[in-house]
Amino acid sequence: MATGGQRQRLTQPVTQKLYTNVSIAHLTRNGLKFEVACYHNKALLYRNNLEGSIDDVLQSRLVFADAARGIIHSSEALEKAFGTSNYADVCDRIVRTGRLQSSLIERSTESERLVAQLVTLIRARTTNGATGGPFPTPVLEEAIRLLHYRPNTQPPSAQAAHVIKRLKAKYHDLIIPKPLDVCLSLPLSVAKDSLLRCTRECGLLLDHTTAAFEQGACFINGSVHPESYALLKRILQEIHPLASATLHTTTKLKVK
Repeated sequence: MATGGQRQRLTQPVTQKLYTNVSIAHLTRNGLKFEVACYHNKALLYRNNLEGSIDDVLQSRLVFADAARGIIHSSEALEKAFGTSNYADVCDRIVRTGRLQSSLIERSTESERLVAQLVTLIRARTTNGATGGPFPTPVLEEAIRLLHYRPNTQPPSAQAAHVIKRLKAKYHDLIIPKPLDVCLSLPLSVAKDSLLRCTRECGLLLDHTTAAFEQGACFINGSVHPESYALLKRILQEIHPLASATLHTTTKLKVK
């Protein structure tokens, strides 16, 4: 149930069609979000005083609390936040000083690009438990769609790890994460004990053919389950501040 304060700020959702060339300008005042729907290119011109009429910039003079859901602010909320309930004045401030999102078309294109990037990363990091091979791209695209996952501003690698975790929870043994290839760097004085501990506690598998020794340090490649990677890094830091593990995606080290 809405509180009295909420009723003063917001009105009921309205039917508002946002066309594909429409952007949303955001401005936060007194902890509240204010949004207007505007035409992206015209808003840029308006900010540079190359477009004279605010009405030519806006899709409508409605000021939203949530444009996507169609929830609009009341005139009382505008008066409290901006010192005026004049919609033209308020919209002018939001368009000129607010954060301008890209248009829906641009956001859709960027989202498609990120999904394609996630699919590439997930294919490289997983195996189809039923076939033992990689997942076809269309299968992963559909699986991500069924998760209702929306790409965000996190690094693609982190997003891929999150999606793999969700896919694993949904499809269980059908999604098998591939071991991560890692490169370990350790001071020679602690190398033997460190590798034994990491093998025991993290399930680290070492490729002894890659071991290299240089200037009092040991370098060696191995593989570890993705869920054990953070533990591996933490253990190495506990052992020695110069000990480290990094993801290894290039050719393996060779003995000199």
